[in-house]
Order: sequence, then structure tokens, then C-alpha cells
Amino acid sequence: MARVLLLGSTGFLGRGVAHKLLDAGHQLRVLVRDPLKAAAYKVRGAQVLVGDALNPAAVHQAAQGVEHVVSLVAVRRNHPQSYLAVNVDGPRMLGEAAKAAGVSSVIYVSVIGAKLDPKYKYLTSRWMGEQELAKTGVAGTILRFSLILGEEGGTLDFFERTAKFGPMIVIPGTGLTQFQPILREDASRCIVDTIGRADLLGKIIELGGPEVQSPWRPCSKIRS
Repeated sequence: MARVLLLGSTGFLGRGVAHKLLDAGHQLRVLVRDPLKAAAYKVRGAQVLVGDALNPAAVHQAAQGVEHVVSLVAVRRNHPQSYLAVNVDGPRMLGEAAKAAGVSSVIYVSVIGAKLDPKYKYLTSRWMGEQELAKTGVAGTILRFSLILGEEGGTLDFFERTAKFGPMIVIPGTGLTQFQPILREDASRCIVDTIGRADLLGKIIELGGPEVQSPWRPCSKIRS
């Protein structure tokens, strides 16, 4: 089993990934700002370091002695932390720190639809982050996920919070776009299964669930 540093471990997806890593027998290290949020990992044997995943010195120190780094760090809103600071500069800093620490690979989690498009600043920022990571020359794999579903966070949580503001929910685009949502448990397993896969280095892999759905389906579940 491998020594793995997980960044973004206390978020919606991070909680699933952290426990999957421990279930698989990996030696887990997490870098968190609030150690209380990582107490469940420490109880299971994970090493908990206190620091900011956007601080180059903290990430460099945390990456010492690990074989792989998994990063889930990103923001979906441009405030209070900006797309530039988190989604663009963050991956560049991560790549530089991981390369300097001599890690074998970085697994960077992005989103399906990441591309250079001025109409969609979030997706543009994710694409730019992928590019910045690649420029550092660190060995890595980029996993682009579709909508991730699960309790206490993710896409359904976003729809639920949005629905509280009024009788309408604004759907980006034409409203006819179809998605292949994936469960958090399945997304977490995909991330863990990528660790140590030399055949996936340098690749961008897009992942979704088995069912094709319209954005109206989660909305209708919330309204019902």
C-alpha cells in the first residue's frame, strides 16, 4: 500500500475519498486548517497536519515522504476566495511542491466541461488549473467528474440551497443539457483506484455514472 497525501479531505468529496483510502490500507496523511474536522481520520490511523493547502511551504512540507498526492481543492464561487487563487494558482503551486518533494504522481480532480470559454469563468478556471499543473512537469493524472451526488453536500445540496431563495431555479445554458451524475462513493473509489496506475500518468479521464439525466430530475426531486 502507498503513502498518500490528500488535500481537500474535509470537503464533501474529500470525506468519501479519505475513508476509501483508509479502507484500502493506504497510509493517509491529510493537511487541514481545522484538525477537529479530521478527527475521524486520526482515529483510524491517519496523520493529520495543520496548514493551508494554498500555502506553498505547508504543501511542500506535507508532501515530504509520500508517494502520491491527491488534490480535491477547488472553489465553485469566485468569492470569498477567487478562482484565480484557488483553481488556477493552486494547481501550479501543488505541482511545484510535489515535484520538489519527489512524489511519484499527483492525482488532480477536475470537472467535465473544463475548457477555455469566457462565458463560463468557473470551467475556464478549472481548465487553466489543469494547464498550470501540467506545466510544472510533475507526473500526474487528471480526473474530470460529472455531477457528484451524495448526502450532506454535492450537486443536490446546491440545488436544495438554491431552491430556498424562490419558486424558480436557474439552469445554465438551454436547460436541455444532459448529465451522467455519479455517486460520491463511486467517485471516491475511482480516485483511490487511480493511485499507482502508471498507465494513467499524463492522461485526462472523464468519469460519470451509468444513467443519462436532465438537470430537471434533481430539481423535481427537491420540489416533490
